Amino acid sequence: MIKKKSGGFYLKNFHKFIIPIFLFLTIVACVSQKSKIETIYSKAENLYKAGHTKEAVSYYKSVIKKVENSKDLSPFLNSYYKTISYFRIGEREKAIKVIEKLQLPSSVYIDNYLLLKAIYFNELGLNLISKEISENLLYTKNDDILEEAVILFSKNIIKLHNSKNLTEKEFLSSIKKIRGVLKKHFTSPIIHYSLFSLYLNNRNYKEALDEAVLSLELGINGILKKDLLFSMKYISSKLDESVLKNYERILRRYDVTDD
Repeated sequence: MIKKKSGGFYLKNFHKFIIPIFLFLTIVACVSQKSKIETIYSKAENLYKAGHTKEAVSYYKSVIKKVENSKDLSPFLNSYYKTISYFRIGEREKAIKVIEKLQLPSSVYIDNYLLLKAIYFNELGLNLISKEISENLLYTKNDDILEEAVILFSKNIIKLHNSKNLTEKEFLSSIKKIRGVLKKHFTSPIIHYSLFSLYLNNRNYKEALDEAVLSLELGINGILKKDLLFSMKYISSKLDESVLKNYERILRRYDVTDD
């Protein structure tokens, strides 16, 4: 009788056990799916920044496919991963369409949202708006967003300066702001690269060469490294031999000498 009662008890209360278990397994599956997307996206970004663009493309395409089939990602994260991935693989129009439908996310992702908006306005050629947004992101605590913002900020500054929409004083003030960021992130090759670009644009060749060397020594990779090496040959042609003598060993190591 005791066994019968015991069996009856479990049968009657079966739903009390199975529903929590089902919910638990559903949550685990969702977390696992989200984690998988984040892992693939991170892998794509690492490959891209290391200069392995061809390998990165396949991962970005995988991110796009998985995001489109995902039901557990928030609407904003869905848009964020797709937008960056589209830009990375060169599908600019698709990326812009996603940004145009972007909705304001929770405060947790506000910096990600602002980065996409800064990219969007830069793509449209509205450099002043893009500059203002990316400048605000110079104070973000997210290192990945910070580096993207610094590059974007410097690009906008150069375009505005060249089109005479930025005074010399404002241009120099912008350099000062990036140097302020550098105090906390001295080992970032991306930030040194951005300073190199600004100094080169302003024909401050000695300062540009200093930043180029620091960026290379700190491990800049990919397209940015190729740009640095190409530009260093031009910079070398603009400096006196007495100045270049101090850089002779480094220039030879990176094969950017004329001989």
